[in-house]
Amino acid sequence: MRSSTSATMVLEPLRHRLVKGSAYTFLATILGQAFALGTSIIYARLLGPGNLGVFAIYAQLSSLAVAIAGLGLGTPVTRFVARYRTEDKAALGKILSTALVLTLVATFVVAGATALLIDSIAMSLYGSPDLALMIKILSLFLVLNSISNVGASILQGLQKIGRLSLIGIFMEALTIPVMFVSLSRYGLVGAVLGGTFILVVSTIVVFGFAWRDLHREDIRLALSFDLRSARQIVAYTLPLLASIALLKVTFLVQTSELAFSLGYGDTGLFRVATTVSRIVAFVSGSISVPLLPAISELYAKAPIDQNRSKLTTILRISTFAGLPIALGIGLFAGVLIGILFGDDYAAAAPLAFVLVFAGFLDILSIVAANSMLSDGRTNTLLALDGIQSLVIVGGTAVLLDRLGLLGVGYALLLNSSVHSALIVILLGKRNRVDVQGVVAALLPATGAFVLSTIFVFLANAQVNLWLAGSVVAGSALLSWGVMAPHERRLIQSVPRVLMGQGVR
Repeated sequence: MRSSTSATMVLEPLRHRLVKGSAYTFLATILGQAFALGTSIIYARLLGPGNLGVFAIYAQLSSLAVAIAGLGLGTPVTRFVARYRTEDKAALGKILSTALVLTLVATFVVAGATALLIDSIAMSLYGSPDLALMIKILSLFLVLNSISNVGASILQGLQKIGRLSLIGIFMEALTIPVMFVSLSRYGLVGAVLGGTFILVVSTIVVFGFAWRDLHREDIRLALSFDLRSARQIVAYTLPLLASIALLKVTFLVQTSELAFSLGYGDTGLFRVATTVSRIVAFVSGSISVPLLPAISELYAKAPIDQNRSKLTTILRISTFAGLPIALGIGLFAGVLIGILFGDDYAAAAPLAFVLVFAGFLDILSIVAANSMLSDGRTNTLLALDGIQSLVIVGGTAVLLDRLGLLGVGYALLLNSSVHSALIVILLGKRNRVDVQGVVAALLPATGAFVLSTIFVFLANAQVNLWLAGSVVAGSALLSWGVMAPHERRLIQSVPRVLMGQGVR
């Protein structure tokens, strides 16, 4: 009886934090997505499809450089902070200091290599002087990005989710006027100039808060190196870094293949379709930010059957919440693109419809992957990402020639289907999730997606807005109807949690 009471005392605050963190992040992500969408509109309207395609290549190249420079330390920093902040503050200080030193060293090496190598690649392979200049500017300020990411990871590990969300909203809001002025004055190169200014502000704010919060908890962060801590970090991080780098290279290859085969104009259409489809990601984003530190603590303290039940509930609620949102974005993609981005990008609507389906499945993958990260299963994630790489590159190569721009979307949809299925099955085998419960949530969603696809091809549902609205409303009612009673209560509890009344 005593152990049961003790478990309840441990789990109830955790449940409270997870719901509260998800609710704050959900609201913050809505605002953040709105501001990010505003920035994307400025990119599209001021650059045009061709230059937007060049910017898409820059985004992939810079993403690769940033990922390697950061050594994939964001996730382990969050995990170590969540686990050791109360157990061993001295050890945590050594781990964080060592992680900071490793990040700075790696960043300077990558910055030098970026300036020397990628610059020449940008000219010889992509034939764009603007792209080469943008890469040079990026290399000068790469260290700021790494420091900012370390600070954000610390705040996430400390479970300062509300503050991290507010900072994100502020930075996204600031990006809109900065990018408008920068792109209007300097054109394509203005994208990296404006981004550099935003990066400077972000580093000061995010790392400043992280430094202050660590000091308040008596955790010391300094430029020092501890060999034992380094070994601990490397053991966890190497598979994760390989996984991140592999996927970044994969998406760069896919985008480059699209640019070489169809030109920068269609690459710009792909960028717009991807931007619209990523609105779905705020469902997984709102849950995964507080999920990593919460599940890390849960795995350390709670029985495995309670872990299984809670993660299954999270995956099911993510599915139910994501269904009407995904269908709404997919069916109204044509209207959204026309109003927001202009008629030059109208051809991106069918591709956005396909990518939204992939984004819906990625909701499951992202939440499940965060659970694996919390459990330290980085080698498994590396193997899964290797499969992703093969599916994306191979699928794009085959389908791009046969289906044109839509082929890229179908390749990504195939990848999302394979990846989400594999990761849920693997979690089921480790008794971390109830596979049947997740599949039961996916069945009505699958039916709704099949029905909407039929309506798009036979009844032109992307133009027939009354039909589209009816499908979306029906999917929302369907999701609510098939939820378990405790899942409905959990969703209904969000307003009470935000007002400090707890979760029933």
